[in-house]
Amino acid sequence: MTRSSRPPRPRTNGRVSLADVASAANVSIMTVSNVVRGRVDLVKPGTRERVQAAIKALKYRPQTYGRALRTSKTNVIGLLIVTLDAEFLSSPWTSRMVAGMSNYLNKNDYALLVHGQTPLKLEEALLVRLSNTDGLCVMLSGSSEVRQDLLHRVTQLGVPVIALQEHLDPQQFADLAIVRQDDYGGGTQVARHLVQQGARRLAFLELALSFPAMSQRFDGIKSQLDATGGGYVHKIECRSELTAEVIAVTGQYLSANPLPDAFIAANERLALGLLAALRERGISAPGDVLVASFNAFDLWTYTLNHLPTIDFPAYALGACAGRRMIERLEHGAFRERIDVLPAALLTPMSRAAPQ
Repeated sequence: MTRSSRPPRPRTNGRVSLADVASAANVSIMTVSNVVRGRVDLVKPGTRERVQAAIKALKYRPQTYGRALRTSKTNVIGLLIVTLDAEFLSSPWTSRMVAGMSNYLNKNDYALLVHGQTPLKLEEALLVRLSNTDGLCVMLSGSSEVRQDLLHRVTQLGVPVIALQEHLDPQQFADLAIVRQDDYGGGTQVARHLVQQGARRLAFLELALSFPAMSQRFDGIKSQLDATGGGYVHKIECRSELTAEVIAVTGQYLSANPLPDAFIAANERLALGLLAALRERGISAPGDVLVASFNAFDLWTYTLNHLPTIDFPAYALGACAGRRMIERLEHGAFRERIDVLPAALLTPMSRAAPQ
């Protein structure tokens, strides 16, 4: 049996190398490297097929770490979520956004590294300490002053940055783009719907996490009330989405204030807790008070579709951020500095499939 016809045998010891593939295919190591790197113009079709067969038989995996040292490219994008909530990935919105980003990047040969960190310990974040990614996506909580400071710090790491759900001016920062959804527009839409139902006194139930999206929703609601020439909206903050917490906070509000015309929950989990709080007090919705929410995800689709809500494209937002980052890496500059994805009002007559 000649060397060129010898069937490749998987190694039982150690990692398969370029030399192993070259030996099995009876070609040079440079030829194997060209095939692995996609330089098919340098390799004859028959030779390429032989190399690819050897790669498959030996289950060869490219040593991306060594290639990264040579090319200064890791094919890894970082996602840093700055929040006080240790369970940030349990949020239906966040998990959908991460899935959209991860899937888009994976299809384009990039990996996603997700890291959460509290605002006061940004320097401890792995993505900040090592800065070993080709690009960085960030979602920040805190006041505009705090977020501005954090963005200045991460944009000095030497990699392109995309800020998710951000409302600061990207022109203030070097090599930064913004991808967000229209939270302000969502607030105006849901408030307009409630006003049309006769509501003027509103209460907005949100998490006390200081994400800019929450303030945008509140501002949108307030602007719609101002445009109608009357009414008010009170802000109610919950420390968590736990039903017991929402029931307690709602009870405290109702004990100190008259029943509003409508409650608006910042997400579907808060809406479930709010409905439980109202039931405990014998208050019916929508009989005694109107209730609306944000996010048309699974909970709304299967249990809350009797409530008006705002549908946000969380999955599409993540995919958009992934696309913008790859465009930036391929072309050397962001083609768009701001992307705003639309919000859509869904009424009780609407039916939305889960994203």
